[in-house]
Amino acid sequence: MSRVLRRAVLAMMLAPSGAAFGQQATPSDTPIGTARMLADGTIVLDLVARGRGTIGDARLTYPLGDPQYQAILRHLGGLQPGEIKPVRPFP
Repeated sequence: MSRVLRRAVLAMMLAPSGAAFGQQATPSDTPIGTARMLADGTIVLDLVARGRGTIGDARLTYPLGDPQYQAILRHLGGLQPGEIKPVRPFP
């Protein structure tokens, strides 16, 4: 997946419901998917969007060295190989 398409998908998946379509968003702690770390340190996000006309699933991978790796890891509150955590919406 190209970097531009990946960012567009990520923005749509992580935006609070309706925010990607110019509607007023309300913060939510409802998980938007799960994150897991592979043995090599790669972070895998399995994200789901449902509601207000948005339907989609995405798997995004962030190998060590990816420019967004540290930001994703911070957002998750850390992650260890083999661990699975819920993904909260990004602010």
